Amino acid sequence: MTHYKPNSRLRTRTSNTPDEWVPRCAEAGRLARNWSGRKDLVVYGGDDSAEGQSIACFYPSIAEIELNVEKVFGGKTPQMVGNILIEDNWLHNPKAIGVIFHEACHAKHSANWNYDKLSKMENGARQAFMLLEEARIEAKGVYEMPDMAKFLKVSSLDYALEGVSEASVRGHSEVWASAHALAMIVGRLRMRIITKYDIPNVVEALVDTLGEELFRKLEEIVYEFMVITVNQQAKGVELAEKWVELLREADPEGEGNQNDLSEEEEVMVVVGADQAGEGEEGSDSLAEAIAKSKVIVEENAEGMPAEKQAQDEAEARQNEASERSEKKETAKRVFEIRHQTSGDGRTNSRLSHSRQPLAEERIKAVRLGQVLDKAKYRERSITEVMGYEPSGRLKTRVAIANRAMEAKGLATRNPQWKRKVRKNNDDPTLRLGIMVDISGSMQSAMEAMGQTAWILSEAGHRIQAETTMVYFGNSVFPTLRRGQKLNEVNIYTASDGTEDFDTAWKATDGLLGLTWKDGVKILVVVSDGQFMGAGQTDSAVKALKECKRNGVTVVFVSPENTASWNAKSIISQAGWGRLVSEIPNSDIPTAIGEVVTESMQTLERM
Repeated sequence: MTHYKPNSRLRTRTSNTPDEWVPRCAEAGRLARNWSGRKDLVVYGGDDSAEGQSIACFYPSIAEIELNVEKVFGGKTPQMVGNILIEDNWLHNPKAIGVIFHEACHAKHSANWNYDKLSKMENGARQAFMLLEEARIEAKGVYEMPDMAKFLKVSSLDYALEGVSEASVRGHSEVWASAHALAMIVGRLRMRIITKYDIPNVVEALVDTLGEELFRKLEEIVYEFMVITVNQQAKGVELAEKWVELLREADPEGEGNQNDLSEEEEVMVVVGADQAGEGEEGSDSLAEAIAKSKVIVEENAEGMPAEKQAQDEAEARQNEASERSEKKETAKRVFEIRHQTSGDGRTNSRLSHSRQPLAEERIKAVRLGQVLDKAKYRERSITEVMGYEPSGRLKTRVAIANRAMEAKGLATRNPQWKRKVRKNNDDPTLRLGIMVDISGSMQSAMEAMGQTAWILSEAGHRIQAETTMVYFGNSVFPTLRRGQKLNEVNIYTASDGTEDFDTAWKATDGLLGLTWKDGVKILVVVSDGQFMGAGQTDSAVKALKECKRNGVTVVFVSPENTASWNAKSIISQAGWGRLVSEIPNSDIPTAIGEVVTESMQTLERM
């Protein structure tokens, strides 16, 4: 795909890069500079790019890459292509990314040859040298950046096909045309850029044309050339001369008109599929075999965005499962703490005193239970199902797999349409998690929180809700476990210096499943939001965002005589949650009950 010319190329251009393609060419230049480690590369996309003889080329003397943008991007408009600096767009333009990366590999690994010496080589050997260079630079590129192999795979067979076609145009016999194809293919096979499954029958066609002995000798030359460095140019020249010698010996008359090229033209390796000429019967059959392989690779390319999406989805599911497992382990560890007076030994909070609930508190518990029971609504659960008939969203990756199986004559098909089925639940579960800050600034609210724990345990027990409460400071410990019915009102001290919000959230979510289970899901954080622990404010913002994604209502309660601006800031950063502040501590249980009721009624109207 390389095209080498002297400096006169700047004087022979007949056009400029079209205005609409300037941004895409600028982005391609930036990618090429990043991949090649050079700062001087630019990309040209005019109508006469690669002098009309290739889809792309690199000019080492002027440090420029030329792209035939119409061919490289498959006829797409610049708007359809999008910003190719965005990696997700690579999968929508895999052939173009392969071409640009290939030219960047030339810019990095071909630019340092001594072209004065190469220009003095016999013309056939000089062209063989540059032909063999194709496999060498891709081998080095894939070694350095293995993830780019899939993009080279999509574009590589186009190169090989036009290599055969160009050989036919120049009058090469089937032997010379097949050798040209061999050079373009076997190196990529060794580097696993392509596999024999991608090019069925192509290698066999090459062996039939060249004979097994010649095929193996040429193949060995390709492999030897792949590992030379720019300091071993003499070795490369020797291999190129041996390549031409073997072919001239096998087919003395088949070299065609390449010896008629002018001395000024250094060398050209042409790629792309649209310049096929009328060659001999053997080369046409080889081109046909490569064309069939190209269809296979292009079908794989169509599935690349879907494959990436599937990989992303699988990775997201794996991360989600890992996080869920971590939360469950945290919940198990926290809620197994038996000595509430000391937590895990690091908290300074202690059980100050316990007492029987007052009559007023019993009344509040009964009323709260009644309100919660009446506020229940018909929950709308959503289930995703897959089907065979068009309905919902088509899963492209599955559709492509079905098409491939049909092409092989297999009757097996996988469901390829995804849709959502909604149903109603007349008795939704209330999941309520309460997290209480026990740093020193919250001491005045601890009496109210003791009342709240008892009232919620009593009210929740009446309607079979799942409610928990944890206190978080230097460490985390539970004051109300799921399903627990407290017999007494327990008042704790708040004297810790830091706040382990992250562990408290993981324990609460791990026990209740707020972010993955159905039902009415509410998180109440009683705190002024002034977290001194490293990274805890960020953890709070992250937790609220997670609640937003999963439909969990969040309420920050800042008791009276506390500064609520930190809590307000956390809610603002997360874009989720509501703040209840400047209320008497004795009203906190009632305020929580009102929020729960309001949330359930709001969901009923949705």
